[in-house]
Amino acid sequence: MVLYYVADSLAQNKAPIFKQNLAIQFMRFGKVDKAREKYEEMVKYFPDNPEGYYGIGNTSIVIGDYDKGLENLKQAEEIYKRSGKVKDDVVYMYGMLYAMKEDYEAGLPYLEDAYGTYKNDEGYLSLYSLSLIKIGKSRNDEKMIKKANKMYNKIKNKEGVPDIKKKLAAEFS
Repeated sequence: MVLYYVADSLAQNKAPIFKQNLAIQFMRFGKVDKAREKYEEMVKYFPDNPEGYYGIGNTSIVIGDYDKGLENLKQAEEIYKRSGKVKDDVVYMYGMLYAMKEDYEAGLPYLEDAYGTYKNDEGYLSLYSLSLIKIGKSRNDEKMIKKANKMYNKIKNKEGVPDIKKKLAAEFS
């Protein structure tokens, strides 16, 4: 990590890769606030690079400022569209952020779009099954509730993220 820090300092804001690598390393070591700072620097110095906006969205999951994450993810999506295809992880992150802020209706279409890529990811299955069960119950939709149970049963390790674990336990007990 020291080498990334030195490279970022020496680059004098001429290359986003050093800031991005440093932010990724901060995330790996649980220094989310430091990662957020680097992603914000990327947005400031490289506003046409989607990775800074995407990184802010990613840190929003941990920090809990979901609306800020969604705003930045929208910026990243617009830039990705100009340069080609929107990445699947952007679609998944939309669903994740909406689910984390308990706007299951808004998030479900994104989670459904991400299914093909993330169907074996337990974090994804947790959010997908939670969104399905919440909406299914609110609509009294037996088909959706059945699908939620099917997705929930695919989760092998039901420990997961503590907040999500509690919500899943409350809905599927």
